Parts: sequence; C-alpha cells; structure tokens
Amino acid sequence: VTAAMASESSSSVSSGADQEWIELANSLLKKVHLLLKVRRLSDCDGHLLVSLYEGILGDKPPDCITDPLTKEDHIHNVQSVIDSLALDYLHVNLSHITGEGVVSGDAESIRNLLEIFDGLFEYLAEEIESESEQEDETAPQDPYGLSAQGQSIITGVLEEELGAAHRTDRPPPSATVSAPPPVESMEEGSTDDLIELGGQQICTEPQSSC
Repeated sequence: VTAAMASESSSSVSSGADQEWIELANSLLKKVHLLLKVRRLSDCDGHLLVSLYEGILGDKPPDCITDPLTKEDHIHNVQSVIDSLALDYLHVNLSHITGEGVVSGDAESIRNLLEIFDGLFEYLAEEIESESEQEDETAPQDPYGLSAQGQSIITGVLEEELGAAHRTDRPPPSATVSAPPPVESMEEGSTDDLIELGGQQICTEPQSSC
C-alpha cells in the first residue's frame, strides 16, 4: 500500500510539473494558428513538432518525410527538426536531444525542444514587429500573425542576423515584400541568451570542456 501511495504521489508531482510545458505547447500552437491540442506531454509527437517548426519558420525541415507511416519515419522527421535548428538557425550543439528520445516520449527531450521553439518564436516575433514598424508605422502590428509578409521578414531577419549559413543547402523562399534594411549583427552572446535548456547553458564545445 505504501509503495502504491508513493507511486501515485510521484505520478501526481510529475503531472503537475508537466502542466507548465503542456500550457507552453498549447500557447505556441495558438500563436502559429495550428488547430492542435496538447493534453499530455507525450502528445508532442513528430507530427506536432514538425508542424510547429513549419508554423514558426515558414518551411518544412529539410529531408522531411511528408507522410510518415512508421516510428522510424517520425524519428527521422524529428531529427531533421533538431538538426536544422542546430545547424541552420542557432549554430549550437543539440546532440543531447534526439529524434528517438522525443518520439519515445522522453519528457526532458520534449521540454528542451519546446523551450527552443518558444525562445526562437519570441525572438523572431520581436524582430518582425520591429521591422514591420519601420516599413509601415501606420499599419496595425501583429507579432504573432505569421502571414506571408511575416515569413518574408523572418527570412530577411535570419539572413541578416545569422549570416549566410542560413539555409545554405536550399534556395530561400520567394519573398512577397522587400527584404528589411541591413541591421546590426547580433551582439555576442545573444544566441546563448535565446535559450537555456533545463537551466544548463548550451555548449558548443566538445563535452569534455563543458
């Protein structure tokens, strides 16, 4: 009986801790206008995470399998999301997050990926709002409305802020508005400030040096 009570208590604490992340996932889905609902952390599966990537960044991850049928297909797609975030956008080591871990329901991996999406969205939303104000101060601003214009601005911002390495292996999406004027390079450390996973600073050096 004691063991059963302890197990139930542990499950309750875990559910309470997960609730914050469930709310974060649903908030991100709402911001990018995706009609999906997360009720458990394990609902953040390959389909949902690929959809979040596309909703925030305006394009599917590279090498994404359009109609995944097997667990291996979903693992491949989530790993494509992780690799693209690490190499194309953040330029940091995300080897501690794996597609297999996410698809298998590893809570820590899912939390880390949600935190990355949240930090990236907030950064891009601020840049979109700033660039939109410069282009047309009279137009109503909607930092969460990632329309075609917003996606075009994202592309310009990423090219200006993150450099030519952004999507070097794929042609950039066609822009519907002119690219924003050149802006100052990101201040040193701004990428590090964008996300901190589980209270631990992301390390770009080999593990032995961290």
